[in-house]
Amino acid sequence: MVTVTHNTPLLLSSLVGYRGDVALGAGRGTQIQAVAVARSVSIPGYYCITSLGTTGNPIRINGGPDVNFTGCVLRSNGNTDCNGNNADGNAKEFVYGPGGGAGGCEPSAQANSNVVDPYSTAGGCGSVQYPCYGSNIPAAPAGCGGANPYHYEATTGNPKFAASLPAGSTNRITSLSSGTTVICGDAALFGNVTVPSGTNAVLVVENGVLDLNGHTLQTASTAGLTVVFSGSTTVGAPVDNSNGGVLDIAAPTDTTLPWHGVALWQDASLTSGPGINFTLSGSTPTMRITGLVYMPNANVTISGAIDHATNGSPCFALLDKTVLDNGTGSIFAFPASGCSSAGLTPPQGVAGNGAELVF
Repeated sequence: MVTVTHNTPLLLSSLVGYRGDVALGAGRGTQIQAVAVARSVSIPGYYCITSLGTTGNPIRINGGPDVNFTGCVLRSNGNTDCNGNNADGNAKEFVYGPGGGAGGCEPSAQANSNVVDPYSTAGGCGSVQYPCYGSNIPAAPAGCGGANPYHYEATTGNPKFAASLPAGSTNRITSLSSGTTVICGDAALFGNVTVPSGTNAVLVVENGVLDLNGHTLQTASTAGLTVVFSGSTTVGAPVDNSNGGVLDIAAPTDTTLPWHGVALWQDASLTSGPGINFTLSGSTPTMRITGLVYMPNANVTISGAIDHATNGSPCFALLDKTVLDNGTGSIFAFPASGCSSAGLTPPQGVAGNGAELVF
């Protein structure tokens, strides 16, 4: 509550007999008082990083001179933890869970409840804004289990599986066209691959990783690509075991398409395994992504710059279990208009505290 008091001189009111209530210089005046009452309110907004973990520090920023989350609201269901030089990375807001704490991350706000994955059935998915994307994952091909001979990297960590792929193997990727391509086991690029203009493609990697193999996977202008990692024994992620690989993809933007707004999707049905966790290094491979990166059970490490796709809008949203920025990670600024153009509605909720006038 704010009270403002001001003494103002009387001019013509003395003609009707009013002499005021205060002396004012050589004359008389009257005291005018105004009262304003405001209350604290939560400001809604979109999250560029949403960490569903509830214990420990689901969002941890080890500061460094290069960390940068300008314009980003980061949301944790537990604590946030920021330490070191430029630890907050100029983030717009850190929102922590009802039982958590800010841990040195500023500016910060506390949520009244935990955020629920809006793309899951538990979160009430099924709207145009939040589709049940996971229901679009196709059934695995017959015999695509852990015994597949090209599950080298996902099951053994062998980084050189690509060299063992025989000519003509369906695990070799040389092009992607419209529609859905399903690969059983680890997949690898053999040459640079561009999804053609006007084309929307889905690449499903079942029980394996996607090795860029030193090449570039890119979407042309007006093209879209969703890469889905699924499986019964492990799920994977993009890797680059030959250095120089580039993942430069924009999600489909047409909201009538089943995977609109999604760039990378990791199957939520598998809650643990050797391929769950993921490092967004920004350099091995280079990452330029427009759209949602969905890894709800993954511990994600950001250790390099992530830009938007060359042919995509400025929109990057990460949903994970926990995220660690090791002091060099950064993502580009996060305008909500960019995600609208990208066909994505990011998770949203409390994105800060403000005030509103009551009277």
